[in-house]
Amino acid sequence: MVSQTNCEKQRWISYGLLAIACAVYVVLRFKAGLGYGHPDEMIPVKVIENIFGSGVWDTNFNLADLPDRFKYDQYNFSSYIITSAVIAKMITPVLQLLGIDVELLTILRCFSAVFHIGVIGLTFVLGAGSLWLR
Repeated sequence: MVSQTNCEKQRWISYGLLAIACAVYVVLRFKAGLGYGHPDEMIPVKVIENIFGSGVWDTNFNLADLPDRFKYDQYNFSSYIITSAVIAKMITPVLQLLGIDVELLTILRCFSAVFHIGVIGLTFVLGAGSLWLR
């Protein structure tokens, strides 16, 4: 049987490891910089630009101004694109009010980073919960 003191100590160690994991992620993400680019990054940017330009919330790749290799009827990661579009639509006016000019790609990368940290946190909750329930 584990004593209450040991259990509390394990929890603090777990929280410390969670903080370290999040800090390592943030450091590595910023160290990679915003210069890194994946060929698929243009897809959500162009689809969201099409949504904003046309006013139609259709995430079909074929409607966006994409290179031919992406120009076909495709609806991959639509929920990510729509959620990102909503967040960009809400954040952009606030940033403009503050005099901050940020590209859509930067907003999407920051949004993804928030999701990544959320995944680390959720993994912690699931893992720690299973250990603490023993």
